[in-house]
Amino acid sequence: GNMAVQASSYYNYENDTASPRKEDTALREDKLLLWEIACEGDDDKKSSVESLMKEMTTDIYHGYYVFLATFFLNFITIGQFNSSSLYLDPLHQSFPESGSGTLALVCTIQIVAALASSLAGGMVQNTLNDYVGLNWLFFFGGVLMSVGFIWSSYSSTLAGVILGSVSLGIGLGAGLISAGVCVLWFEQSRGTMLLLAISGQGMGNVFFPWLIVKLLETNAEVEEPWRPTMRWMGLLSFF
Repeated sequence: GNMAVQASSYYNYENDTASPRKEDTALREDKLLLWEIACEGDDDKKSSVESLMKEMTTDIYHGYYVFLATFFLNFITIGQFNSSSLYLDPLHQSFPESGSGTLALVCTIQIVAALASSLAGGMVQNTLNDYVGLNWLFFFGGVLMSVGFIWSSYSSTLAGVILGSVSLGIGLGAGLISAGVCVLWFEQSRGTMLLLAISGQGMGNVFFPWLIVKLLETNAEVEEPWRPTMRWMGLLSFF
């Protein structure tokens, strides 16, 4: 999505957004040709416009790929975001000296970090789009989620687990700002595509609690089943 997101900085999607149908392709190509002329001398802008024109002529509209990416980002981030409390009981068994309030910091700090990073990311979203592209933001968000899970799974202290929750929360925040990205590629069916993309959140809220409980039960013979469970979650978050 990076190429099309960059091109959107120069092409007015708000008023002339490409629809998922190809019936207005000729009109959009004419407008992009005008943009190509306007971008003469600016190689970066011209390259972005040319890339977008090529994507418009493909058999499958590029917006559908963006929609699927947005759906899975919502599916993974929100599903994991709302499932963090499932680790509290296993963590209490590993750190019995810690009170319930201290253990709750694992979830609280993760939530605060996620909301803070999503707020900061939303404020600088356009700047990030211009310089690095939103796909890199989401990529590094997935990396931070994986690092948080892996770090926590190997931590021998509760402080280490909480530190991993900070990294995990920041990564989740990067995914939280993805909910409405796909609407940039749709005009007539913008509301429908947004609702379908956000439906990934509900499916994630059903799937991930089931998966985490299943992994905890599968690893029940291990002394601390939450550790391999977090490693599997970290691997899933990266991909």
